[in-house]
Amino acid sequence: MRRAASLLESQGLTVIPAATDHEARSQFTIHDWLPDAGALEGSARAMKEIVGHLSGR
Repeated sequence: MRRAASLLESQGLTVIPAATDHEARSQFTIHDWLPDAGALEGSARAMKEIVGHLSGR
């Protein structure tokens, strides 16, 4: 979101960031702490956004 906001602001738009799609759980199990493919995919997307933000400067 940070990268998208900075690109839009550079075009003269006013940006109000609003995060969505947050999930909350009331209880965790041992399986929630074990690695899985979905978590790896999320980490890969986060790294891609970090690299994109740093290279966009």
